Amino acid sequence: MSKLKLRLVLSLYAIIMIIFARYAYITEAFTWLWDCVITFLIGVVVYKFRGRLRLTPLLFFVLMFALGLHTAGVYGLYTKVFFGLDFDHYTHFIGSFAMSVILVNWLWYYKSLKNKLATVCFIAILMTIGISAIHEIIEFLGYFYLGPGEGFLFAGAGDGLPGVTNVYTAADIGVSGTYSNAIVDIVYNAVGATAGCVMMGLKKLFN
Repeated sequence: MSKLKLRLVLSLYAIIMIIFARYAYITEAFTWLWDCVITFLIGVVVYKFRGRLRLTPLLFFVLMFALGLHTAGVYGLYTKVFFGLDFDHYTHFIGSFAMSVILVNWLWYYKSLKNKLATVCFIAILMTIGISAIHEIIEFLGYFYLGPGEGFLFAGAGDGLPGVTNVYTAADIGVSGTYSNAIVDIVYNAVGATAGCVMMGLKKLFN
């Protein structure tokens, strides 16, 4: 039953990505096609390792929701502000929250870490921030070699100066704004990872 639910989540995500990809094609936002494919492949890889990760349908749904939220940027959401925060900040927070809860759940079953909740959370937070830092490097290399654009591999909407603009101009790329944005992103990643650990920690303590 659990395997069926995981497949259902992945299948639903595939349908959503087809819808997003169609919109990207119609609006000529072609760089978002990469994100539709990459996020789906991430889901497939995680699904393949579901046993080792001790993945539950709920945890898998949280991860795919986070990936889908990012890819919904095809509709121009990375230029929007919600409740005083850029859409980009929400995606970093929720994405890291998703990674963190999966990592805590996985690490918890290691014999050497059994019943060592503080250690598990500490490792999960560091791993999440590390993965997030790799993503920032990919964004930088993507812009450096591929140029400006949208999505994972390019610098564009959502990569601007916090509190000033959430869209880079050609003049902004490569100056202090990129550094500022990368650090702010990692801060939201750290907060999201910590929130995930707190939630999973409380769940483990009271189960």
